[in-house]
Amino acid sequence: MPVGVPKVPFRIPGDEEATWVDLNRLYRGRLLFLGQEVDSEISNQIAAMIVYLCIEDRTRDLFLLINSPGGWVLPGITLYDMMQSVPPDVHTICIGIAASVASLILVGGEDTKRIALPHARVMIHQPAGSFSDDDDDDDDDDDDDDDEEEEEEKKEKKDDDDEDEDEDRTDICMMDSEDIMRIRESITRIYVERTHTPLWTVIEDMERDVFMSPEEAQAHGIVDHVGLEILRGPGFKNNGNSEIENNGNSALKINGNPVPKINGNPVPKINGNPVPKINGNPAPNHDSFES
Repeated sequence: MPVGVPKVPFRIPGDEEATWVDLNRLYRGRLLFLGQEVDSEISNQIAAMIVYLCIEDRTRDLFLLINSPGGWVLPGITLYDMMQSVPPDVHTICIGIAASVASLILVGGEDTKRIALPHARVMIHQPAGSFSDDDDDDDDDDDDDDDEEEEEEKKEKKDDDDEDEDEDRTDICMMDSEDIMRIRESITRIYVERTHTPLWTVIEDMERDVFMSPEEAQAHGIVDHVGLEILRGPGFKNNGNSEIENNGNSALKINGNPVPKINGNPVPKINGNPVPKINGNPAPNHDSFES
């Protein structure tokens, strides 16, 4: 379950009182949250919800809100591929920070529908790998009653085993390094395709941690818009004088009253009375002439 996701009151049909529910209610609004490090659990959960919501209605857009410091690369790539595979458009919205593989998920949103809030941060860098030895240490397993010959034989055998383990570990590291390089090439190619940025620029930026403001991320091509104005729809008011309607036609208003029109043109008025016209031209007002 993502960390920090608020609960909302929701009254289930048939119940008398509302109960506090978490993501289940937000899922119904097509809202998905990535609010923690990216790992297999959260990646599988979000991917499963994307599939479920697509089966329920494949025509409505999905909204993925991201506030993540990054995490494991392969679960992030899994979520990215799922977003590209479903029919609905996926809006990605950075509401805090989208770092490391979280920025890859952010850039994976539908073109023109990738958004960063005004105070969000975006960070990109190259993928990194770690190698560890989880084998148990058996150095102290010898019994106290073993004689010196048995101890020497065990020591020689242990040295031979250590040499074989070192060789195996080196081979594993080499294979892991090659796999990391292939993953890095795939991630670099994704950034180039999604941001329309030259390859050399992406490679140079991924050599180190590059933190970007929303405006810098927009210039880099990771997001398309800064702020949520793009989600508010086409209807808005400007200074109370003009109203842009959903059909795209502007209706001019003065003091909240629509101006009458003739053949699509506003009717001119003097002192609140329409000015008569002769052959399409306003008739002269003799009261305004001086003798």
